[in-house]
Amino acid sequence: MRGFFICGLLTACPVACSGELLTSGLDQPVSIRDAQFKKGELPGVSATLDAGTALTPPLITSLSYKGRIVSAGEPDVPFTGRASLDAAALGVKLKNAGTGYWLLPVGAADFTNNGEFQWTATTTFSGNAPVGLQDLLFVAIDSTGRGGTQTDLPICIAATIPDNLNGCDPKRKPPAVVVSLSWDTQVDLDLEVVTPDGKTVDAKHPTSALTSDAGVTTPTSDDGALDVDSNVGCTLGPLRETLVWQTAPRPGRYLVYANLFDSCGLASVRYNVLIRVLSPGDVPGTYKTTDTYRSSGSLSAAQANGGSQIGTFVTEFTQL
Repeated sequence: MRGFFICGLLTACPVACSGELLTSGLDQPVSIRDAQFKKGELPGVSATLDAGTALTPPLITSLSYKGRIVSAGEPDVPFTGRASLDAAALGVKLKNAGTGYWLLPVGAADFTNNGEFQWTATTTFSGNAPVGLQDLLFVAIDSTGRGGTQTDLPICIAATIPDNLNGCDPKRKPPAVVVSLSWDTQVDLDLEVVTPDGKTVDAKHPTSALTSDAGVTTPTSDDGALDVDSNVGCTLGPLRETLVWQTAPRPGRYLVYANLFDSCGLASVRYNVLIRVLSPGDVPGTYKTTDTYRSSGSLSAAQANGGSQIGTFVTEFTQL
């Protein structure tokens, strides 16, 4: 009977058993490996129940996960568990986000736990997933398509631009200043920032700390650090580089550049630059971030320079 309701999962049929047209779900905030995306509301009974209210079968009987903090853009996050004997499938949805839910069949029976069905939801969080405190909903579904009581898992989705988890807890202080360069295709693009001291912070020099006459570089609290050299050697990587100052940078004028190190055989790339600063929160004792600059531009393959020169000037900012 488990295979009857979820025929769209187990065969190549173009529509679900309900006759609903299937879609890829690629535009959704979360996606589940080996699952089928269905538009509409998640079946079942809301996870918000009054004390003493009886649970409606079928049920999620256990839920295991690596932790409650994930990152926007993070792939292959495993959630595992078991479902009751009357379950045929599992539904998963990010609450208040997306246009539907993911449906996947339950797995083998676990005879060490009374034959309950095991399941694994390998979840990818889109780079556009809503950041902050969110709820991931799970529900067991029987062979007729009826869902039981939903299980609500609170999670924190961390922003792709570092904020020290301020989006999940406004009492956590975000970095003082962040300069972030992102782009839209797999080229080797580098963020470069020239500090008031004349130092160029880039992939080869990932901190704004000055080097002493003895050749020693010792970062201090007012130095910025580059988080990653992305797509080096045209390898697949995140399409973003970010320079982060946890405390206020040294006073002076900072120049921001985008440098196309290698076009990786592509004709052009579009990029975005963002400057984000720490601001007081709306409630005493809390913090938030404010974007003080946003811009976009493009670079052609002819502008790739292999790091032989400074990149294309984008903007400047002055730290008082």
